[in-house]
Amino acid sequence: MTTPADKVAPTEAEWLDERDRLQSQAIDVLARTVRLTRPPVSPGETVGELEDFAGFLAEVLAAVAANVGGTWRVTAGRPGSWEADLVHQLIAGTVGHDDKYLMAYRTEPVRVPLNVAQLVDEDGPFADPPVVPLDQAFDALWIAHEEEAGEVVSDDEAEAAWQAIEAAEADLTARYRMTFTAYAQVFTAAVTQAARTIDGLSAPIEMVTEIDPEAWAGPPQNPTLFDHDRLVWRLWSTAYQQVGLPRP
Repeated sequence: MTTPADKVAPTEAEWLDERDRLQSQAIDVLARTVRLTRPPVSPGETVGELEDFAGFLAEVLAAVAANVGGTWRVTAGRPGSWEADLVHQLIAGTVGHDDKYLMAYRTEPVRVPLNVAQLVDEDGPFADPPVVPLDQAFDALWIAHEEEAGEVVSDDEAEAAWQAIEAAEADLTARYRMTFTAYAQVFTAAVTQAARTIDGLSAPIEMVTEIDPEAWAGPPQNPTLFDHDRLVWRLWSTAYQQVGLPRP
């Protein structure tokens, strides 16, 4: 998913501190899991069986892969290394090759962004017939008003013309917002339906929508094919193909 433009990247020191902190937490959790023993199940037993740590780790990595968008993402930091190859084998042995059963392991909600104004701004001019973004609709409104009004000769006429154009802009904005609101509802329903077709996916779907017709810069920003979480792109693009563009 595209990150907001105003998100500041961490410094090298901040990145190292965060990495060390997460690594320390992971070591602690994994060590506690290795030491975990099951309760005795037979009379006279005082110590239960040790935890199947290899199986535990395989399920954890499968869930991580599902949450970040695919097995490829887990090893994307250094693909081709022997560590990456072994990690890939462990995950593939759990979820199947080509991530066939991956979605059954997803634990995080699938957050699907939708910025309707951005969609209209980027794709509207290429539609047939074109869909005009609100700012361009404003421009057309001013041009049409000036052509109809002709030359204004008094202050009263100028004030009346200004009030008329402001009222027309308000009506136009309200129409766009109403259309965008209805579109977001239809788009959400299409995303939900697309999610039902994915085998094993039980994680909740959360839509993050922006219906303000002037908020094309976001956040949120619509996903792209190159985003890390390919599930989000799959759901978003499937819904878009089904519902098309809004038409204010």
